[in-house]
Amino acid sequence: MSESTKEPFLDLPEDHAASPEMLDSQVQRAQEQLLQLKRQQELIEKQKRELEELSRKQEELEKGRSDMIETERVVLACYEIDEVGFDSKKGGTFSSRKAGVAVQSQFDQSGWGSSVLGFL
Repeated sequence: MSESTKEPFLDLPEDHAASPEMLDSQVQRAQEQLLQLKRQQELIEKQKRELEELSRKQEELEKGRSDMIETERVVLACYEIDEVGFDSKKGGTFSSRKAGVAVQSQFDQSGWGSSVLGFL
């Protein structure tokens, strides 16, 4: 058997036969190495799952944060619209109408068009 095709765990001398004890010892070492590699693989897979979970939680956090900001904008715009409606019942002023138009344009620019909200 040539040197390049030998198995790394079976370093047997080519000039004489290996004893059964030597073969048993090499098999035992190979099995121990295999067990150690399997443990390492399990640890790596566990770490991978933990990282994937952390990544998923991070994405949820960022989406939640974005949703909260968007919700806050909607709530503030609703308050402004309510104030404009209240002012218009009292006769309305140019500034309150202008504020209402500004609020509506904020919705249009943010992708929350009046057809989506249904009340603008």
